[in-house]
Amino acid sequence: MSRNLVLVGLPCCGKTTLGRIVAERCSMKFIDIDEIAYERSIVREPDFTAWVAMSRIPYYKDEIVQSLKNETEPTVVSTGADDVIDWRNAQALREFGTVVYIKQDRKLLLEKAKSRFPFVRYSDEKEGREPRDMSEFIFSQFESNVSLYNTIAHASIENNGTIEEGVEKLLKIVKTFP
Repeated sequence: MSRNLVLVGLPCCGKTTLGRIVAERCSMKFIDIDEIAYERSIVREPDFTAWVAMSRIPYYKDEIVQSLKNETEPTVVSTGADDVIDWRNAQALREFGTVVYIKQDRKLLLEKAKSRFPFVRYSDEKEGREPRDMSEFIFSQFESNVSLYNTIAHASIENNGTIEEGVEKLLKIVKTFP
């Protein structure tokens, strides 16, 4: 069994928050795939608009996932919500470590998504319409990944309580590592 932990789940379920805390408590390295991909897009695409740089992020994420095999120290990885869509990435994540699907109540996730991503609004001023909240629609696009999370995960936890409760659930899994 690997000594690495890979966290998957929908946006705002706690992958990064719980992952950072567990990594710190267990003296493990922490990798946030979304954060690294975003940084690479800005560095590698400095002459492009932010939109073009952002459109390149999936390519950088693939590179990051595939490079995990080179990590030599115990690591906690927080994935992006869509990092398991490509089966090569899903397989690489499973080979790298114990994949844990972090589940959370949909209503709670949607509340968090709306507060974290307030820019998710659609407005058609030409039609004279009021801006509409599009977070439900956008969030539903990610929900199609749930079956993928269930397929690749070695384990899952419910994260509907406090941060500390979620951390404790992940620590129980880490304690099973060799």
